[in-house]
Amino acid sequence: MVGLDLGYTLPFGLRIGAEASRGFGRRIEETRSTGEVVVTDASSTGLGGSVGYDLLLSSFRLRGAADTGMLFFDGEGTFARGAAYYIGPEVALIWQYRAFELGLQSKFWVTTGDHSVVQVGLMSGARF
Repeated sequence: MVGLDLGYTLPFGLRIGAEASRGFGRRIEETRSTGEVVVTDASSTGLGGSVGYDLLLSSFRLRGAADTGMLFFDGEGTFARGAAYYIGPEVALIWQYRAFELGLQSKFWVTTGDHSVVQVGLMSGARF
């Protein structure tokens, strides 16, 4: 999965952001009890926003936020196309050196339907 997150942090720590992400998906082969082999390819695109707070620590920043938006699914086989609304928490630990930042981020999205999503990954960026 790859994404872009743009945001603005007010001087007292409140952060408002917008994000877009693309999940390249995976291919799943399943053999049903009838012996039929079903191949599924699934991927997703997410568009949303977040509101959170950045807590400044000595050389790190701790970010907590609430994310909300839409996920759009593309699929073949048993996985049909569709869309789902998501909402959930985000937590990140960010190290900043001048304008460069690097961190570890975790998100959990509860969605409509049965497609809850957990994301854990590295993040990097620049502050302007």
